[in-house]
Parts: sequence; structure tokens; C-alpha cells
Amino acid sequence: MINVYESNKDKYRRYGPIVKEEFQWGRPAVQLYNPDDFQKVFVKQGRYPERRISDFLVHYRRNRPEKYESAGLANTLGDEWDRLRKVIAPVLLKPKSINFLMPSMNAVGDDFAYLLRAKRDPNTLVLADIKDAAYRLALEGVYMMSLDTRLGCLEPDVQENSTASDMILSVKLLFESFHELFYGLPLWKLYETASYKKLDRAESLMYEASSKQIEDTIEMMKNDLDQEEGVLRTLIKKDELSHKELVVSVIDLLSGGIFTVANSFSFLVYHMARNPDVQEKLYKELAGVMGDSEITIERMSKMPYLKACVKEAFRLSPTIPSINRNLDKDTILSGYRVPAGTEVFCNFPVPCMQEDKFPEPERFYPDRWLVKDRGTPSWNPFSLLPFGFGQRMCIGKRFAEMELHVALAKLVYNFQLEYVGQELEVKAAFIIVPSNPISVVLRDR
Repeated sequence: MINVYESNKDKYRRYGPIVKEEFQWGRPAVQLYNPDDFQKVFVKQGRYPERRISDFLVHYRRNRPEKYESAGLANTLGDEWDRLRKVIAPVLLKPKSINFLMPSMNAVGDDFAYLLRAKRDPNTLVLADIKDAAYRLALEGVYMMSLDTRLGCLEPDVQENSTASDMILSVKLLFESFHELFYGLPLWKLYETASYKKLDRAESLMYEASSKQIEDTIEMMKNDLDQEEGVLRTLIKKDELSHKELVVSVIDLLSGGIFTVANSFSFLVYHMARNPDVQEKLYKELAGVMGDSEITIERMSKMPYLKACVKEAFRLSPTIPSINRNLDKDTILSGYRVPAGTEVFCNFPVPCMQEDKFPEPERFYPDRWLVKDRGTPSWNPFSLLPFGFGQRMCIGKRFAEMELHVALAKLVYNFQLEYVGQELEVKAAFIIVPSNPISVVLRDR
């Protein structure tokens, strides 16, 4: 598998900050490597920002009207996208939702630490690969956020044929099918390929679990009107989405959050385990601010180094290497007039690894993000946008950051990490993921 970053770095070196090429199946595309151009693209997105959607998923959902009346927020454009976003985004992005979820996220973090103790080798204390636990962590957290209830997939031994085991299977199938359908020949347009059937199985499992929980929640709300409202209860109470739209919205939150959070956390563990000095500096911050107490929004605001560690991992190991947009008007980019309708890709890893913007770019150095240490930054803030920007940015941004911050805090407060695996390699598998095991020693503090 071609290293996406090395490929883009080579294009930048050979051709400069803007490159026109043919993308999948001969479609023209423009690759951008200058953050000043990224800023122009995102600031001038227009009322309905357009990006590429997963046509295989749109096809799947449009052909099942008994389940879906929408392709979902992530895969719609124009007026339909705008209507869904105006209902869903305010619920997910408002601080009240994060405050409501924080106690549950603390419990998820504690259960994650328990899972790691159960899964590591009792003699060597080595966890052979963090990735499986990271997927369970992401699934538990996103499920709790989306459906206002715990799933139970952080139990060391998940029972077969349970909702938790079904959801773990669905994540595996969904990840595999997305990769195969995105990069493979679009034969699914002619007949149901093996990958398309895999997608069907994954979506069906998620649909069944989501639909049942939504129905159960609606029934409970009839008798418990005073209970505090999480994301699902708030959306139900707003009564602006149909049952089918609620289900597809939950499925999109699950699938959209699990992949990125799980792999971002895996990369984060890799970098932390290789840098004991960073671990100890973070541990001192955690011990000084929270000690054995739960993490709260107020305490989180007093832990800048924790947030800097996550941001530095985003810079060195992004799971989303680029964000694409279709220009809605002619735009001057790096001195060239790029016509309206052109698909452009903003490739963040290239500027993020340039010496003139980020000194010692290969080094995992969270301090560079601390205002008191960095002085006047040498980089454009549009150099790193892991969740996008503007109206089309990831609506789960605040929750994903919370989950990563809490999980990292619980990990470092409970364990000293030591990396014992091979040099990290990555591959493109719908998103960018580690291709080799991330093996760590987990010593109790």
C-alpha cells in the first residue's frame, strides 16, 4: 500500500503547492499543500459546502426505503443536508451535552483501564496490540454518546450473541466493507458483491441495535419526563426528525466516530509510549489537577498539556490525511485560477511536517502547542484541521476530543507505558490506520 504522506510529499517537492491530477476512475482533482490555500477553500465554502459522499452507502440506503428515508447527514448535500444539520449539530456541539456526558465518559475510561489490565500478559505486562482495545473504547464511548446508554463491550469477556458482540462484529465488517467499496471497482452498481453484502450485514446489525434502543428510550420517556437529557432524548424531544431519520443519524454517529477515534487513540498511545518524558510531564499535570477525583469540564480546562498531547498526535499521525471540497466559485489558489466545480484536496500532513512551520517536525513535542512556550506561532492555524472547518466540519468534534482526552488521562494516570513493538507503519484503509501491532508494556503506577 502506497504511503499517502510520502506520495504527497513527493508531489509537493516535484511540482509545488498545487497539483492537478486524475483521481479515481479518471476524475480530475487538485491537490493543495499550502495552508493559505486551505484557508481560502474553507472560508469561502458558501452556504452549502459540498464534498464527496460515499456513493455506495447512498445507493444502499436509497434502495431500502422501508428502513431509510434519508442517506444520512454525512452523505447528503444541499437543502436536505442543511435541514438535518440544523437539527442535529446544535445538540452535539453545545457545551451542555458534553457536561451531561462527562460522568459517563469517566466510567468508560475506568472500565477501559480495567480491560487493559485483564488483557495484558500477567507476567510480562505486555499488551500485544492496543488496537482491539481502542476499537472497543471508541465503540463504547460513541454508543453511549449516541444512544444514552452503555453497551458493555469493555467487559473482558463479551458474551456471544449479545448486542455488544453484534456491535463489535458490525464495526469490523463496516470498516472492511468501506475500504473495499471505496478503493475497489464499483461492481456493486451491477450486482451485490461480497463487499456490498458485508456492508449490508454491518448496517443491519447497527440498524437493529439503534432502532431497538430508540424505541425503548421513547417508551421510557413516557413515564420518566424529568430525567436529564442526553443526545438521543434531546433529539426525540425536539420531534424534528422521523424515526427513520433518527436511526440513520445514530448509525452515522456510530460509524463516523468509531473509526477515527479508535485509530487516533492507537496512534496517540504509540507516541506516548515512545516518549517517557512526555508521559511524566502529563502525569504530573494529571496528579496536580485531578488526583484520584473524576475528570470534570472545569478540571479539563486546567490541563493544557493533556490537550497538547492529543493535538501533537493529530499532527504527526492524522487518520484523515486530507479534506476535500467542491469549489462553488472560481478561486485563486497559489496563483492559479481554479474553476468552480473542481474537487480540491487540502493535504494537511505536508505543511505539518515542514521545518519552517514546525521546528523538529519528526519529534513528538506537545509543548509546541502551549501558548506560553511557543511565542508567535510560525504556522497558519489552517495547517491542522483534524475535524474540518465551518458548517461541514465533523459534528462529533467535541465528543471525540472529550473521549480522547479522558481516555488518555485515565491511561497515563493508571499506567507507565513502554513501547516494545516495531517501528510504526501505516496504510490507507478507508482512513489512515496503523498497519502493524502497537505493543506496549503497561506497568501499574
